[in-house]
Amino acid sequence: MKQCDFIYGSEVIAQCQAQINFSDWDNNDPVKKYLLILKKPSNYFNCWAKLRNDVRCIILKSPKEVLPKEVLMKVGTDIDDMIKERKRVFLWAEIKGKVNHVSPRSRGHGKQQIKLKCNTYCARDFGISWVPD
Repeated sequence: MKQCDFIYGSEVIAQCQAQINFSDWDNNDPVKKYLLILKKPSNYFNCWAKLRNDVRCIILKSPKEVLPKEVLMKVGTDIDDMIKERKRVFLWAEIKGKVNHVSPRSRGHGKQQIKLKCNTYCARDFGISWVPD
């Protein structure tokens, strides 16, 4: 289980403590710079979400396509590769999934969880001034 800043898989599970709201992907959004790491066209994904508060994204199945070496050096694609982030993660997917509520094991708030069975890309939020290299 490797912690990454970016993950890409054909089946991904994502959890956070805030509500998960998907939006249609707008190619003009300022966060499209995160897609440069994956080397996919900005219209490759149909929807996206901003996951907030104690976020975990884990790959359950690796992508089916072969990715270039320069992408594999930056993006986790293996089963169990994950992002753990206290603040915010961006998530892009080919289709919207069904969001479920996960009850806490003890006290506290539950979490929102979604299991996406499609190509899904997650990126840790590095802030507005971040520039991909």
